[in-house]
Amino acid sequence: MVRTLIVLLFIQLFILIGCKPKLGDPLHGLIIGSNEKVWKNKVDSNIINSIFKESSSDCHYDTYMIIGEDTIEVSVGINDYSLCFGKMLKYKIYIDYEMIHDTIRGRVLRRYSYPIKEIYKSFIDLYGSPTYTKRIPEHMRSLYHFRYEYRLFYPHMHALETENIPEDSIDHIDWFVSFWEFPNQIIEFLVGEEYTLYDSIPRISRSQITYLYRDYQKELETLKDSVINSYEPNDYLELTFSMPEITRKGSYEGLDRTVVFYLKSLKRAKDVDYRTISSIKFDILMLDSFGEEIFRSEDNSESFIRGIEGNKIYNYTTYNNKGIGYTFTYDSNHPDAQKLERFLRGGYSPCIDWEITAIKFSDGLIIYQ
Repeated sequence: MVRTLIVLLFIQLFILIGCKPKLGDPLHGLIIGSNEKVWKNKVDSNIINSIFKESSSDCHYDTYMIIGEDTIEVSVGINDYSLCFGKMLKYKIYIDYEMIHDTIRGRVLRRYSYPIKEIYKSFIDLYGSPTYTKRIPEHMRSLYHFRYEYRLFYPHMHALETENIPEDSIDHIDWFVSFWEFPNQIIEFLVGEEYTLYDSIPRISRSQITYLYRDYQKELETLKDSVINSYEPNDYLELTFSMPEITRKGSYEGLDRTVVFYLKSLKRAKDVDYRTISSIKFDILMLDSFGEEIFRSEDNSESFIRGIEGNKIYNYTTYNNKGIGYTFTYDSNHPDAQKLERFLRGGYSPCIDWEITAIKFSDGLIIYQ
């Protein structure tokens, strides 16, 4: 009888262990720290095998995670989208969610496609207990929000509570971050949820999983420096001009004309160098339909009191519905006058392009074309 009970207990234990949901490889065969050729070949293979689906951003893919019999839709990003090359330094997982409109309280709630803390527990099953688990203080929840995603907490662990949170307490904590430290990589799992008294759905829920190369910060700075050193002034900004206003004074023989170009907007074209741009010097070009230059206004300049920072579009049409104007007057002595005049007489509209010849940063550094 005793032997039968022992056998039954072992069977029950085996069933419990066997039924525990297991997490499939979240990296889908990718290896943190692998060189560019290796990880890009694996990405291509995953795309061919329908594991990855390319999205609109570089190095971002739609994919899935498997927990037991459940398939969870996720998206992943490799490195930063502006540094989609070099060694694989980072692999970030974003859990898909749906937006729920609370019409009674007039707000939007976010519900993930799978319970975040269940995913977290599956990571413990796969990787063992985390090296550290830290509560995220309330004042840091907004400080680390940047471009719809959180910054990494790992480089700033000193700012978090020093006390390690035991695993059996996480069900009662809404904001925490766990770290798994391995010889070649670090895994950072962020859980952020806030509930109100009457909500069963999180009012705020932001969670992400990040795999980092162990020397991430050092390698990232080296990679950024190599990229920045290769930049030309034209790589930093994208300018948008409206069609120029061209007026003629006197007879055709005099060819006395005034051309006004209007800068409608500009934005940073590169996100690797985050230094603020304080002023630029540039040429404005008019091109024909074949891309041939027919007119050039040289040595225009513009200073920016507040500076031009990354990830922003600066719209200048709000001032006068036109933009910032740059005026150039020329006569028949101008070398491009005859060419431009023939072009305008034909009823054609020129294309506008630009060349940035110099950029000055807020720290005083100037780079030239």
